[in-house]
Amino acid sequence: MTVRPAAGERRSPVPRHVRKRESVRRLKEALAQDRLTLLYQPIFRARDREPMTAEALLRWRRPDEEADDLGELLAAAERSPVIFALEVWAMRACFRDAAAWQRGALPDLRVNLNLSA
Repeated sequence: MTVRPAAGERRSPVPRHVRKRESVRRLKEALAQDRLTLLYQPIFRARDREPMTAEALLRWRRPDEEADDLGELLAAAERSPVIFALEVWAMRACFRDAAAWQRGALPDLRVNLNLSA
């Protein structure tokens, strides 16, 4: 049986297993070259608009400014050992940032970090 892409969907000429391997290689490279960063989405309390929580969002600073499908990269990482190194990096960065905010002007701020299941 031949599986065809849905209407309007383009099929990649690169096989899925090759894309996965390339995604994992690029994530390892990004970790090694310190090209990952966490951005924080603040969540404010409604009654006084004070920040109460921030959600950590992983971003990749690519040297070529090209956009990557981070969802596809993370899906590949979740099926490989690189996910552990990625999560350790994210936890360390998140804890460091949260501790600095809590020592400063935001002592009650909580930070959410989603990890792989």
